[in-house]
Amino acid sequence: MAGSIENMSAVYKKYSYVPPSPPTKLIDSSNFLLDFSSRKFLNIGLDPADKFNTVIHIITPSRFVNISPDFLKRIYRLMGNILSFILDQPQKYKRNLFLDSDSMSISSMVYQGENMLVIESKIQDGCRILLNRSDLLQLQYLEWTIFETVERKTKIIKPLVIQQINQIAAYLKSSVELASRSLEEMTNHVKSINNVFISSHVIGITDYNFTSELQLYAANHIAQRWMEELEKDEEYSEECSKVFSPPTFYSLFDQESQSVISSLSPPSPPSTQSQFVPIWSRAAADENDGPYGPQYTKLLVSKP
Repeated sequence: MAGSIENMSAVYKKYSYVPPSPPTKLIDSSNFLLDFSSRKFLNIGLDPADKFNTVIHIITPSRFVNISPDFLKRIYRLMGNILSFILDQPQKYKRNLFLDSDSMSISSMVYQGENMLVIESKIQDGCRILLNRSDLLQLQYLEWTIFETVERKTKIIKPLVIQQINQIAAYLKSSVELASRSLEEMTNHVKSINNVFISSHVIGITDYNFTSELQLYAANHIAQRWMEELEKDEEYSEECSKVFSPPTFYSLFDQESQSVISSLSPPSPPSTQSQFVPIWSRAAADENDGPYGPQYTKLLVSKP
């Protein structure tokens, strides 16, 4: 009996519930309600951990899934088949697989006597949600609103967020000097700056100001950008010093030594094409020889 209890405890430990890590904080998050009684929500925003791309979080009381807008479009394309199965009579041990990709899977199951849609992540442990018939109908009702929000965040909000990160990093580069340059120290400094001053003097008056959210959720990205700007300036100053720096003693010494060595080198041998003819071997030119030389004069004299 003791052995069976130990075996059951081992099985219990193996299948014990492990809560997933909480979802990342999104910039400019928009929330949509699927079901208030069961606490199911849908959040849309820019994910700092995913290069500020627009992502969608479907959140339940204990779990969540992180999906892309393209994957949600694939769900909507299958919505007819999904609803036809969900509205059917529940049958135990019947499971349909609607979609299977490298990162996500969509299937069905029977839970508490009701057909459920299961959306599960393959790359994040414990990220799985169940949606019933009313949840799917509400999701279908919000289709156009969801994709209008995604379009606005992708084409308008994301460029503004990237621009404001660059503005804050440029201000910190020109105005702040650190004793030691480490990413952790720079991140802490980003979190401690006066967001009111940044909003009014650095970002300026605009309809979309994300300074506070960037300090809370993307401080490490601002610090990384700040460090890149400092390194870029250092590389530029090094290149300028190489181009415009005066010649050193060693460079001048090398030039002088090369000139001395070239002056001491033996002269190059004469070319074989042009032969040197001594001046004494040439025939003497006399004005009495005529225009054709002494040879022509001798020939004229020898004729009878």
